[in-house]
Amino acid sequence: MAVADITAHLRRTIISFRNTKRFDTICRINQVRAVSTSLAMSNSAASGRSGHQVGDRAPSSTSMLPRSPMHFSRGLASRAHMKYNKRKKEPVDRFGGLDPAQPRLGFEKVKELETANENVKKLFSLDFGTGNDLHNMRRKLSQDFVRDKPDEKDDLAVKIATITEHIRALAPHVENNKKDSVNKVRMLNAIDRRRKMLKYLRKRNYERFERLLVELNLTWTPPPEFYRRKTRRSMEKKATVQEAYAKRTLALKEFETRWRQEQLLEIAHLKEELGKELTEEEQGLLTKSREETTV
Repeated sequence: MAVADITAHLRRTIISFRNTKRFDTICRINQVRAVSTSLAMSNSAASGRSGHQVGDRAPSSTSMLPRSPMHFSRGLASRAHMKYNKRKKEPVDRFGGLDPAQPRLGFEKVKELETANENVKKLFSLDFGTGNDLHNMRRKLSQDFVRDKPDEKDDLAVKIATITEHIRALAPHVENNKKDSVNKVRMLNAIDRRRKMLKYLRKRNYERFERLLVELNLTWTPPPEFYRRKTRRSMEKKATVQEAYAKRTLALKEFETRWRQEQLLEIAHLKEELGKELTEEEQGLLTKSREETTV
């Protein structure tokens, strides 16, 4: 049974149960019991005499209140969804190769941290940093790694490195959260922007393009020359063309082998007439041709 069918069935059950007089009677009885229990507890507390022993749990007024059928429906619905939530999320490496003892971005040149206590240094380190601090540190390291000149911000390679770190930060989140369509769209848009920049850099400076692919550990797949819509007729045509090409290739190979054997056989006949020494292959071809003629 589907989840929607289970939910609809539970709703119908709740509505039918609420409309009965038995449900109203049970609610009134439990409300009266809750009020009487709370009055008894207040009287016993005022007189100093407790109605329960030490170690026993005192009856609460909320425990006597009636539970609506929605409690049961929520439990059943959660159990119905359990089979769809069995996928375990893989743990994500938070630091990703960074040193946790390294100071956060902006605190590297602070002289007071050099002589500070170890606990103070740990507070300003990446170990106590947020995810944004780790992302900024990775972005700065990748920018410094691909930058040709110091303090160069408008370089195309630096922009590509920045977008790459943004994509790598979003990838594990999108993989573990399938329903987060907003971040998925952001990641896909960033991939498209990076592809356009790489295509432009490939036209302008191919050596820098190849070096950047190695530095950022990227692979370049050129886009197809044209896009064609796949239909049943086009797929059948493609399968027919591939089958005809395979048959033509096989027939061509068979013709080449047969033509080569005929040439070798003619050479072997000439050598035999001239009295020259024959090779093993030529001798085998002569014996085979004589057997075929006798048969």
